[in-house]
Amino acid sequence: MKLIFWMMILTISISGCISSNEPIKEKQSSGGTKISDVLSNPAGFLSKNIQVSGKITEVLYTQTETPPITYTAYFKIDDGTGAIWVATQDAEPISIPEGSKISVKGFLMAQFKSSSINRTFDVIIFSNPDDLTFLETPIKTSNPIQEDKN
Repeated sequence: MKLIFWMMILTISISGCISSNEPIKEKQSSGGTKISDVLSNPAGFLSKNIQVSGKITEVLYTQTETPPITYTAYFKIDDGTGAIWVATQDAEPISIPEGSKISVKGFLMAQFKSSSINRTFDVIIFSNPDDLTFLETPIKTSNPIQEDKN
């Protein structure tokens, strides 16, 4: 009886892996979907959870004026195949260093109008701060090298 049970579990597991009708997308080396795939077929990704990775090339910050105060960061990431905007929001100020490499998990929306920055995004990924993974952060020196004046 136990043998039959384990054979059923194995059969269900294998058939679940094989029966997917979803197309397989090329993954970036750090995981996720190529941004060019998202941009070339946004309808195929709308309102779905996706993951993209790339370098942050631009950052915009805003906050609400009335309680409850929330802070939003909009940032553009480029993976070498394309660039896409991402938004994340929190109750605390958010720091997204430009030049960082990041992996983002979130859901895609089209024609999103942000009244706080007066901008409409053709497509944008919304992500929780917990779903942002910094892969590499640029090193900033606080003290420039000074010449010895002795």
